[in-house]
Amino acid sequence: MPDKSVLYKWSLIFVILAGISLSFYTHYRAATLSITHDEGVIYQMISQHSGWQIFNYIIPQDHMINSLLMKFSCQLFPDTEYTLRLPNLLGHLLYIIFSILLLIKLKNPHLLIAGFVLLNFNPYLLDFFSVARGYGLSVSFMMVSIYFGFSFILSRKILPMIMSFLFAILSVLTVYTLLNYFVALCGIVAIMMLLWWADQRFKSDKKFLLTSGIYLIVILISMLLIYLQLKEPLQRVQSEEYIYQAFNSDFYHGTIRPIVFRSIYNSDPKTTVDLVSYSLFAVYIMALIMMVVMSIRRNFSFKGRLIFFSFILSLIMVLSISLQYELFNIRFVQNRTATFIIPLMVLTFIGLIEELTLRKKLKIPGLVLVYIVAALFLFNTVKHANFKWYVDWKYDASTREMMHDLCEDAAAMPAKEVKLGIVWLHEPSINFYRKAWHLDWLKKVDRKGYNGDFDYFYVDNADSILSKDIFRDKTILKNYGKTNTVLVKK
Repeated sequence: MPDKSVLYKWSLIFVILAGISLSFYTHYRAATLSITHDEGVIYQMISQHSGWQIFNYIIPQDHMINSLLMKFSCQLFPDTEYTLRLPNLLGHLLYIIFSILLLIKLKNPHLLIAGFVLLNFNPYLLDFFSVARGYGLSVSFMMVSIYFGFSFILSRKILPMIMSFLFAILSVLTVYTLLNYFVALCGIVAIMMLLWWADQRFKSDKKFLLTSGIYLIVILISMLLIYLQLKEPLQRVQSEEYIYQAFNSDFYHGTIRPIVFRSIYNSDPKTTVDLVSYSLFAVYIMALIMMVVMSIRRNFSFKGRLIFFSFILSLIMVLSISLQYELFNIRFVQNRTATFIIPLMVLTFIGLIEELTLRKKLKIPGLVLVYIVAALFLFNTVKHANFKWYVDWKYDASTREMMHDLCEDAAAMPAKEVKLGIVWLHEPSINFYRKAWHLDWLKKVDRKGYNGDFDYFYVDNADSILSKDIFRDKTILKNYGKTNTVLVKK
């Protein structure tokens, strides 16, 4: 048998090297992939407004912390794709570091390796660590909050609780949907206080009462801060697109299946999505059974375990999202707005495996299972890893290349203002390059379309478009296969 300390040492080296590799992956993508539609829209907003206006939600965006950091980054460095994406890249480092620190608390080298793979190898989640949107950054803040939250459950100390709520607030101010995580965090702290109170056997203990009072003050102050900061923007959101989606019948179909589909990069058949989705359901059933058994045998001794922490967080979060839908018709979090659910589901599975490995008869089956699942996660990520596009914005993957080609061809034209007709989706990204590259000779594009007197056209390469009269006698300069778009010259 290998020495456990040696095994743990090599396990730690593995996850550190894997974390560095993932960081290189997201950094390279951030520096080389084309700017996307949504990034271009936020870039236009932060360019026209001050940091104070962004902080006070003068502009209609729900990624306030991310927008502020993008603004600050652009003030420090030249306007490039990498500059805009820098806050999320730093967030990715936070996510990697604190996912390792959380797994170290389990003191199991196998769970350190497999758990790191499960938490970090997801191609869809990795997309958001290298794109200038708030989803990756919010998940990073949540992971830090989870680490300190779990530390608080183990130690009952005030500082980890304060840190947990601080980063939970940051996650909410980065993306609204993390309010569901904040509610879950408040819920689990309240449950733990009740259980600790029960441990006192209903005896009066001044120190315990004082500590409990401080816990409540931290929760109430956190709630107040979020309410004051989000009161106005949430009222605006309630009157907009979030209140209308009645076609999602339940949490499973509205949230779980879509996030599973995105996690396998929209590439696998329905049977795979169903298999993974039902497996997640089975994990939570098994976790519930495990906690019931532990409760009966050990008088709630599981309450300081990861399985309890992650299961209760997930359960309250699901109830929060489902109640919002049932009571207020607020749509289920879906796709990018549901990325924060991925780590919570994975942590519940890791917590279940931890409990299995603590039992002699189940240790080997548990380790075999977690390594098989980790291998599948790793395979899925390697299979879909790419340096071409983000799955949610694949249509913009060729915009940067097209702009280079346009600049090269337009350089040979007589000095004049060049007009580019486009499909409306590409307007924000093209205008980003126009401003960032100082292309004063290119007229600002708009969303009115490509009907008109233009020198160039950037449109979908579809017969229904290229067969139109305006494209007669036009020259196709380049066909961009990965996005099925073309650059056409007058």
